[in-house]
Amino acid sequence: MALCTLEKPPLPPLSTVIVFAMLLLSALDVQERRKSTIIKWRLKRRERILGENLKGCLDNNEPFKATSCYYEMVSANSRPNKFTYPTLLKACGIAEATKEGVQVHAHVIKQGLSGDGHIRSSGIQMYATFGHMCGDVDSAKELFEKMEDRSIGSWNAMVSGLAKCGMVKEARELFDDMSEKDEISWSAMIDGYIKGGYYKEALEVFNVMQIEEIRPRKFVLSSVLAACANVGALDQGRWIHAYVKKNPDFLDAVLGTALVDMYMKCGRLDMAWDVFETLKEKEVFTWNAMICGLAMHGLVDEGLRNMESMEKVYDIEPEMEHYGCVVDLLGRAGLLAEAEELIFSMPMEPNAAVWGALLGACRIHGNAELGERVGRFCSSWSTKIVVDMHYYQTSMRRPGDGMMLQSEETDEGEEESGPFLELAMI
Repeated sequence: MALCTLEKPPLPPLSTVIVFAMLLLSALDVQERRKSTIIKWRLKRRERILGENLKGCLDNNEPFKATSCYYEMVSANSRPNKFTYPTLLKACGIAEATKEGVQVHAHVIKQGLSGDGHIRSSGIQMYATFGHMCGDVDSAKELFEKMEDRSIGSWNAMVSGLAKCGMVKEARELFDDMSEKDEISWSAMIDGYIKGGYYKEALEVFNVMQIEEIRPRKFVLSSVLAACANVGALDQGRWIHAYVKKNPDFLDAVLGTALVDMYMKCGRLDMAWDVFETLKEKEVFTWNAMICGLAMHGLVDEGLRNMESMEKVYDIEPEMEHYGCVVDLLGRAGLLAEAEELIFSMPMEPNAAVWGALLGACRIHGNAELGERVGRFCSSWSTKIVVDMHYYQTSMRRPGDGMMLQSEETDEGEEESGPFLELAMI
């Protein structure tokens, strides 16, 4: 009987094999690409979240956290982009983190992003800020001079940086060389003059700004009002007030406080009251400006009522600065006992400014007894109190006194030790 043999199926044509192989490779390629896309998407999402965290730290005035966030980004193998570094360099400048700032600059160079205009401008601003501490203005100048295409932002950064470092003359020369200026340019120059104490020059720049028909924003107006307050330029201050009335959206707590301070220092208490009463937004510093202004003019009752209404009417808890203003207010009016009583009723430990206000009042009104008592109550001494105490002792010394505040003898006949007694010898 013959055996039945199974025939092998015919092999598929070579073309079919190739087709199937190509389909398989294509499927694998699609899968790999899909996997790669998912990974890239996750990385971009993580980069975006970390970038937002970086900006959030800066917006919340936490620049040191911004640098920590960057290190977290690098550790997570997230590659920072050109949008990351301007914020980070700004954070390093604000935090005065010199070492970290230099390291970030090195990362910028390694990433090949040193030619980006925004990054360069931020780097200029950072190094110029460092210049105030460690003389690194030259690094800022070097970055600026190497820029082939200098944007307004880079010019502004350089002007602002020089002004912050007290190099007002150089800042003005650079400012005058600018072929194009925006509002930030004018603001940087005005702020630089004000911080340097050149108030008249700041007002002159503001006048030129008006001639150039540059519409000032509210942050520029706040700076100009500070200059008006310091030189008594009431007319210009009133012009700004009229301008703000025409642009009511500008009026916030910061600008309103600047108006209050300007009117107080120019002797127009009525106008200061009017601005204060009509302000919809009152921050702690607004109350502080009002109380200090009243103290300046010796209006005790009004100042005390303001202090009281802060907590009872507006539910704002007075802070150290407010207590210092009221102590100064009472002291100027000669109500030293009330000022002392207020200090000891404070819910927090009085600081140097509070004690200094009372010591100043003791000197003005010749109350040596209270001045000595204040000195003995102070358990910790700051530099400001030391200076105030020395000035107080010098001005209060009576003829024939070799020592203003005599050190008391202990039971053993030894003098008490301590900062107060060490300062007693004149």
